[in-house]
Amino acid sequence: MRPCALTLTCVTLLVGPTVTVAQESSPSLEATAAWLSSELPKLTSIHYQRITRSMSSGGDVAMAIDKRTSDVVLEGCTLRWTATHSVDGTVRLISKLSAPLGRVDKQAITVGAAFTLAGVSHRPSVYTLNVRSPRTMGKPFTYQGASDPAPKPDFGFSFDFTDRNNAVRVAQALKRAATLCGAHAGPF
Repeated sequence: MRPCALTLTCVTLLVGPTVTVAQESSPSLEATAAWLSSELPKLTSIHYQRITRSMSSGGDVAMAIDKRTSDVVLEGCTLRWTATHSVDGTVRLISKLSAPLGRVDKQAITVGAAFTLAGVSHRPSVYTLNVRSPRTMGKPFTYQGASDPAPKPDFGFSFDFTDRNNAVRVAQALKRAATLCGAHAGPF
């Protein structure tokens, strides 16, 4: 048997300077909550005038419609807000809503195509942001009108916008918050 020698050679290749790039992190849940509390009421205020036919006179009647979102709070992982619908300055509907974002189906946070409201002068385009939960989770969201003795369960909720870009921004913030709250990326 003949002895064998093993020689190792280390070669270092320098291609150029190494640069470490710090990646920008996504917003925290607290930052997302602050943004939603501040911006959602501004972005979801819709004002328009609706023309309807009067049953008594047969003539056209103009009604000023005002839809607002207020009191937006994201505590822990539950989003709470108030939706107000007024006609000619008179509040017709106030609902208190609640949504545990950890029970949202992130794939079901969608912005619908623009639609115009029938009988509306100046016909604003409205974009609806829909948020749903998987049917397997029951009805985790609640709403309560002024005359409701207790909150009622629901599968989803929505916000209306007159600007598609704003609807998309809020959808992204809700998806971010849902991710941070442990929501699934689909019904399974």
